[in-house]
Amino acid sequence: MPSTLNLAYTITEAGRSANVELTNRELRGRPVQDCVKNALALARWPRFEGERKNVAVPFTIKKPKSADGGQ
Repeated sequence: MPSTLNLAYTITEAGRSANVELTNRELRGRPVQDCVKNALALARWPRFEGERKNVAVPFTIKKPKSADGGQ
């Protein structure tokens, strides 16, 4: 899995996500794609008037640090 997930989506006037996709070619059709779509479906933004907002965001993924501080 790459260290950066490139995510593109639209925020609707109702404050919900639409057209969610991972733009990393190697992740298309993989289970992580559905996981990200489901997680973003729970996100909410304030309602607004006007055109929908298209967003592209890179997310960096790292292994969590161990509980003992890496020792």
